[in-house]
Amino acid sequence: MERKKRIVISESNKNMHANYKKTSKQKQQQKQAKMRNEILKLKNWSYRIYELKLQQIRRLQSHLMSNRFMLCDENGNIVCLNPTESSPNYKIPGQGEEIEDT
Repeated sequence: MERKKRIVISESNKNMHANYKKTSKQKQQQKQAKMRNEILKLKNWSYRIYELKLQQIRRLQSHLMSNRFMLCDENGNIVCLNPTESSPNYKIPGQGEEIEDT
């Protein structure tokens, strides 16, 4: 004869199991929320870096477009990046004074 085993689960065990399921679900939700926050932080930082780089580029562009910014060409002549003939520092590349080495 085969005996059937009967598993008796008391009310306290049922409650413990239900509480365990709740806490594990809460822990999982907390982990997911933490991950979402980390992703948002990373997106925020990358956006901030993008904005700073864009500001730097805009500043550099405006600086380059101003007549005050001068560069030297390969011959050592001062060349204005945005020259106008009315600019006091206007020089055509290759037609400036050369500096002699001493």
